[in-house]
Amino acid sequence: MAKFLHCPQYESLYEGKYRLTYQPLIYQYAGKPIDPDIVDELAFSHPLNFEKAYRDFRSKLDRTQQVWVVPPGKVTDFSSQPKIVDFFIPRETIRMPALLHDDMRPKVSTDSNFSSDGFFCDAIQVYARQVETKKVGRVKAILAFLGVWYGYVRKMKFGPDDRVQQEARRRWARSHGISVQRVEFDKANCELIVKELP
Repeated sequence: MAKFLHCPQYESLYEGKYRLTYQPLIYQYAGKPIDPDIVDELAFSHPLNFEKAYRDFRSKLDRTQQVWVVPPGKVTDFSSQPKIVDFFIPRETIRMPALLHDDMRPKVSTDSNFSSDGFFCDAIQVYARQVETKKVGRVKAILAFLGVWYGYVRKMKFGPDDRVQQEARRRWARSHGISVQRVEFDKANCELIVKELP
């Protein structure tokens, strides 16, 4: 059964529209449950050592355990949708599924976004089951998806502007005790990358 194994801590950037994540989001969508200690090793690994921690994490899974990991350092607005959708499903309910969707879209989608969109609908229901007492049915999940799709088509989703990118780079560098010159913003994936020292 699908489950969010870890949801990241994040903080607001600039005027509050965007957030910067400091930990990975870990979402299991198939296979037997993963040992929580293995999940914690990745979830609380130092972001500068994340690639190694991620490889170690993957090496401990069996082939049936299918997981999507959103790396730390994502700059996200979570979901971009018309406010009317909030009436049907609270924005907080789709925050983590939207982060998952934003990470998947440029990495797995081709001409259409159906692969990441299907994950998004399923993840909304999974997240609602985990954090809320009331169930979010398929119809509400599809409404949320349609709201996000409408936001995408109407160009409601923009990448963060230069001010947000610079603030994200400064905060990431400060929180990890490194020079801001080592932190780059990957526009295609809306995430921060630390350059290796020469």
